Amino acid sequence: MKQITKSLMRFVFTIALLFGSTSAWAQYFMDVTTKDGNRILIPVTNVDSVRIVNESEYNTPSGSHNGYEYVDLGLSVMWASYNVGANSPEETGDLFAWGEVTPKETYTYENYKFLSNNIITKYCSSSDQGIVDNKTTLDKCDDAARYNMGGSWRMPTLSEYEELVNNCSWSYTAHNGVEGYRAFSKINGNSIFFPITVTPDNMVADYWSSTLYEGNPLAAYMLRNYNNIVIGAIQRYTACSVRAVYSATTNIPTTMTLTFDANGGSGEMSPIIVYSDDNSNSVAIPYNVDIFVRKNYKFIGWNTASDGNGISYSDGDSIEITQNITLYAQWEELVPLDEAFYLALDGKTVKLTESLGSQAETSYGALVNVMNREDIPTEKIEEMGMVDFNFENYICLQLTYNWYGFGVECKYYIFINRYDYSVFAPAQFVADVDESIVTSLLGVNYGPGKFQFANFEGSLDNQTNTLTFQNLAAINVSAGTASFGVDSYKVEFEETAQSPLEALFTSLNGKTVRLTESVGTESEAAYGVLVTLLSEEDITNAGVVQDGFTAADYIGLKLTYNWYSYGVNCNYCIYINKKDYSVSAPAQNTGLTDENFIYHQQFGYGEEGYYYFKDFSGSYDPLSTTLTMSFTADWYITAGQYANMYLQFGADNYKVEFGEIIE
Repeated sequence: MKQITKSLMRFVFTIALLFGSTSAWAQYFMDVTTKDGNRILIPVTNVDSVRIVNESEYNTPSGSHNGYEYVDLGLSVMWASYNVGANSPEETGDLFAWGEVTPKETYTYENYKFLSNNIITKYCSSSDQGIVDNKTTLDKCDDAARYNMGGSWRMPTLSEYEELVNNCSWSYTAHNGVEGYRAFSKINGNSIFFPITVTPDNMVADYWSSTLYEGNPLAAYMLRNYNNIVIGAIQRYTACSVRAVYSATTNIPTTMTLTFDANGGSGEMSPIIVYSDDNSNSVAIPYNVDIFVRKNYKFIGWNTASDGNGISYSDGDSIEITQNITLYAQWEELVPLDEAFYLALDGKTVKLTESLGSQAETSYGALVNVMNREDIPTEKIEEMGMVDFNFENYICLQLTYNWYGFGVECKYYIFINRYDYSVFAPAQFVADVDESIVTSLLGVNYGPGKFQFANFEGSLDNQTNTLTFQNLAAINVSAGTASFGVDSYKVEFEETAQSPLEALFTSLNGKTVRLTESVGTESEAAYGVLVTLLSEEDITNAGVVQDGFTAADYIGLKLTYNWYSYGVNCNYCIYINKKDYSVSAPAQNTGLTDENFIYHQQFGYGEEGYYYFKDFSGSYDPLSTTLTMSFTADWYITAGQYANMYLQFGADNYKVEFGEIIE
């Protein structure tokens, strides 16, 4: 907003007086002698006579309405002689935000009546910006002129300002030492004075209309009266003056009031005044968006009785006002979050859905871990700026999941308030990313990086035990930060889900996938391996469960294949940790041999025996869903002249591509 000083105003006014009517064809001068003896010659043209008048002649009211003077300018409405909150034309009066009926000390976006959490709650035509009601003109209950002056007074519309501007001559002047513009009616010669007013932050204030700006629902039309007379638009939360109008043909209406009672809560909610001259007595109940609040309670609606035994209403409902009515806020007591419920989820995988509402929407699992302060790494707390954070009022969850299946295993700390169910997550690094994944994500190898989530917004529905949230995802590498935009998530804590590994191997159960033996050697051979999913009991009996884990933390697979096509069907069991993707396999018998075994037939070794695999090492790549492994293979002979002898075959190398199914 442009700032202007009174000295500048005086300078502009002086120049206009001295030179505004100068003409090359002037033949007459107005000879003016001031009281201090100075003589001024002012050239004039087309002047028939000049008369010296007292400025009070320009401020003679035409009448009064409800105790306030007005001037008849010959227009469609009468204009008040002075501003709302003033007692004379030169007084600046009070300032208001658009739609607010009382002045305040500061006027900001954050404290505007019809904004809550960046959402416009009234007078909005765009669902992207707020709650749509398609109202374009202030309701009388939100009209500062009607509220403060009563009767039939109201704020002027855009068309009434246009009528005023087009049918008046405007002169920059001063009245009783106060600068402003005077509007002289071209119809009857009467005039009104608009003083220049100043906002609390020392900016020139405009004059509100009652009409919403069609280009942006967060702005409204106004009259600007400094430098020149202009009709424009400005943000609704801005401090502006109000000049009232009224129609002489309008009867003074009676009023009925819709009042709101917090009913044990706190906050202030302005009453709605309904006037008998309104076209309809039906009004929409405003949305209680964090206006009335009550600790440890959830707002659930309205009722005409405090105990809830009257008529119930919801936010946005229409209500017919035929008399004074009070609506009482209704509350549902919030039970503190049941820690036992979340502790029962510790180590469990629940259903997670990513990119809600997009074509890329996918559902799989998120591992839940309930964290104590001491369980969160010190560097993580410092990283999140939570050194002095009070953990007692929160449940801290660590969600572990594979970001969009890209092999980036995110460990994300989210905090849920036990009492009001609010949810937040500070900006934090959630994963270390190696070079191969950086390249797969960015297309260029910048080296390793860190994955970061920021700008968290979320909420918990304690009725359905569902967490919804969104954040900005980015990767920090040596060249800078690459942003991936906004991600949206839903976590259903009551619905257990398969982890990505479980989902993969459940789908592969009974399928044959590609296996390559002796990888990187001359004897390399590729064919198929049958995948069979093992039970949790099988995993327990295998003795592979490490400290800190349970059998439920593992995927057990039986891989069945023909060892080097020697006619021995090996059944080799391996175990993949769902949390860290580590792979293990104990020494084990993998297949029986008999007299048909090639080594018995060709070399006369034992008639019976079995394969024995030991010294396993291996790894699983979740990005390519590929298992690589090696072990030592022996043939243990159980019958014949070589009974109890081990025939050693050396190390075998394998690659199993679970993503490639062989028919």
